[in-house]
Amino acid sequence: MLQHTELVPFYGDQIVLVFRDEQPFVAIRPICERLGIAWQPQHRKLSDPKNDWTVTSMMTVGTSSDGKSREMVCLSVLDFPLWMASIQPSKVAEDIRERLILYRRECKQVLFDHVFGRAQARTETLSAELAACHTYLLATYPRWARIHALTKGGAPELVVWRRSGMTRQQFDAEFGEMERCGLVSQVDWYRGGPRTLGEEMAELRRSVILAEHGREQAERQLLATPTVENGDADA
Repeated sequence: MLQHTELVPFYGDQIVLVFRDEQPFVAIRPICERLGIAWQPQHRKLSDPKNDWTVTSMMTVGTSSDGKSREMVCLSVLDFPLWMASIQPSKVAEDIRERLILYRRECKQVLFDHVFGRAQARTETLSAELAACHTYLLATYPRWARIHALTKGGAPELVVWRRSGMTRQQFDAEFGEMERCGLVSQVDWYRGGPRTLGEEMAELRRSVILAEHGREQAERQLLATPTVENGDADA
């Protein structure tokens, strides 16, 4: 199980964000301490099985100044606004009321931008790589370029095959490779299931290596080439 911790700046505070298998959670006790809210009542609230809107988990978090890791109750980032809304400003001390209102109003947007804005940036980077690979492969393989041009308008499979100038066996083989790279349109006769961006990138890298080095050297090159899993890529 993969887990790492990030500190998100928030008006002079730092929100402890824990990613477990890429799922974001917020450590709750540090927020209670910064807001001057009693931790035990909030712990009971989050642990109450009647509150089915919460998804909590005990996680080991290393954020203290002494460098030690501690077990903390963490709340799913999607449920965090619901928990904040459950704390009424009228029931807290006046000197922390303004800070609580600030958290209620703006913290969810800061967390959303931090988590999902980064994911959007990764997706945009992968999409640019995908488009560049498509352009390269279509320029390298004339047969693929011809099939791509014919399928672009959603032509029926039989029409594409006959106009491709290939035997049926050749067409099926070439079309199968193009499907795995995401080069052909998902028209009504598309034979494969939906593919993630990461899966397409892995297949594209394989095809680029084949185009650059030939099939005899491809296996050696592929062993040294990183793949993308589950739509993720190194930044």
